[in-house]
Amino acid sequence: MVVINKLREKMSIIYENQVFEIINIEHFKMARAKAFVKIKLKNWKTKKISSLTVPSNKKFEIAFIKTIKAIFLYSDHNYYYFLNQKTYQQILVLKPNFTQFELLLAANQEVELITFEKDILEIILPEKIILKVKSAASAIKGDSVNKAYKYVKLETNLKILVPLFINKDDHIILNSRTLKYVSRFQKKSKN
Repeated sequence: MVVINKLREKMSIIYENQVFEIINIEHFKMARAKAFVKIKLKNWKTKKISSLTVPSNKKFEIAFIKTIKAIFLYSDHNYYYFLNQKTYQQILVLKPNFTQFELLLAANQEVELITFEKDILEIILPEKIILKVKSAASAIKGDSVNKAYKYVKLETNLKILVPLFINKDDHIILNSRTLKYVSRFQKKSKN
């Protein structure tokens, strides 16, 4: 247990059997009143933000959060399968908890897994990811007058807008936060 004066932003604590990240912490002292602390917390699992006001002598248990570098292997109906890059152990992550990653994870994609004890709290993708174009409509000559983009389907079945010169089997760089095309991926030649 740690006294509230030792808590800082970005630290994680256990409160009511749940893990929270401290977003903001403010100490208050009013005349003739006991000091109190207002804490803004983000629940690691639900991502909901809440506020908490407690006396300045309150103690909290620190949650020791770990980051594991892993590689995505594959998924089935229930789980995502990752490989821990340090220990080479397979990590199973329950799929319904992270459905937003369904269309962004391709084989051999590097990720970071944020963990507390044995629970996976969050999957962090790199900002830019490389995906292969599974299907693309052909560009028609002179079609750039009205639109300079077309829809393509990526290997993960995600559909996005890309420039007309992108073709089937090309690899593109995609921003994982905005889901927008960044550039065509060029493999470096070995010379």
